[in-house]
Parts: sequence; C-alpha cells; structure tokens
Amino acid sequence: MRSGERFKIGFTESPRKRQTQLQTGNPEPVYLLGVIEGQRADEERLHAEYAHKRTRGEWFALTSLPARSMSAA
Repeated sequence: MRSGERFKIGFTESPRKRQTQLQTGNPEPVYLLGVIEGQRADEERLHAEYAHKRTRGEWFALTSLPARSMSAA
C-alpha cells in the first residue's frame, strides 16, 4: 500500500479490508498497489531488507514498491 510518499509492507488475510482500516483517520489517500503471496516470514524478510528505509512501524520511504512476485490488486 502507498500513502503519500510512504509504502506499507505488511501481512494480512484481507488486503481490501486492511486498506479501509488504514484509510480511517489518515489524511492522505491509501492506495492498494499489489499483493505478494507469502507468509509472515516473507514479511519479516522484506522488513529486514528495507530496514534502512523504515520510517515507522511497517511504513517505508521507498522510491517504488518491490515488484518481485507481486500481482495486481
């Protein structure tokens, strides 16, 4: 997901529902850009890979979202 200049890397069973939850109280639109099939371990690996770009929690200052294995939302 993207909101403003930040991307969220997170695990969820329901991406659209999570998008709605994140939009609540967020002054900027939250866009669901794609889905990567995987497990929590994959989420942790991506968090570690992009740790130097972490801004807060699961939000990262990336120039683009990792495209490998991503399908359109």
